[in-house]
Amino acid sequence: AGEATQAAGDPAAVVAAAIDQLRGVHTEGMSAAEKTALGERLDRAWDTLYDHRAAAKKAILAVLATERDDSFLLVDLSHLLTTLDLKSLESAAGALSRADVTAHPSGTFHATSRMAASHCSACLAAVIRILEIKDTETQIAQHALPIDPQLMLIFTVGQYGDDAVGPVSAKLTSDNCVVRGNAALALGLLQPRSIPGEIRRIAVEDPCDEARSKAWVALGLLDDPLLARSVTR
Repeated sequence: AGEATQAAGDPAAVVAAAIDQLRGVHTEGMSAAEKTALGERLDRAWDTLYDHRAAAKKAILAVLATERDDSFLLVDLSHLLTTLDLKSLESAAGALSRADVTAHPSGTFHATSRMAASHCSACLAAVIRILEIKDTETQIAQHALPIDPQLMLIFTVGQYGDDAVGPVSAKLTSDNCVVRGNAALALGLLQPRSIPGEIRRIAVEDPCDEARSKAWVALGLLDDPLLARSVTR
């Protein structure tokens, strides 16, 4: 009991216990009630980490530098770090770059949108990972604004303007259906100087319904002069 009381007063121990609450999370197959319970657990952990900011930042940086397997933890701590210290965005981006971002879609969106809002050029490669997300499953709480695919891209890669056109265009040939579709839609929003022919090919030939749908939206946003020809095909 004495040791437990001492640990409770030690910021490093309190922070470590809070971070442990973020480990081993797998949301796939969770019921609505289970997700609600998980959200409450994560909120309590975040509150504790906010209450011990200095110790939390030090511990988070250490975990992000060493963790390799727990993608939910990497994403969640990257998101938390972007809220604690904007000077640590590059560390958060580095961790996000090696995580499976689909393990935590909402965390990925919030982390990358904060990087993008700060126009962190070194974070762009990590922000591009948002193209892997099909549904963010989140909203901007302050405005009760649900994040649909277009808003997801506007708040992330859209903040980089022309600097994002090249990296996003490279994803049009991804073997991932979600990435191809999001890349096409993102380019529709980015308004490049010329329309990549690959968007037209996706619209007409792609075997993935979702990728085709987003490519058509992109061609409309780009006011493609060849739109009628593509439709005929």
